Amino acid sequence: MHKTEPLLMCNVHTMVLSFLENCPSI
Repeated sequence: MHKTEPLLMCNVHTMVLSFLENCPSI
């Protein structure tokens, strides 16, 4: 479980960055 957790967090971080890039900065 401790092996997939970092990958999951990395994927979430990438998704968040993509979301922020697609949204207009305030």
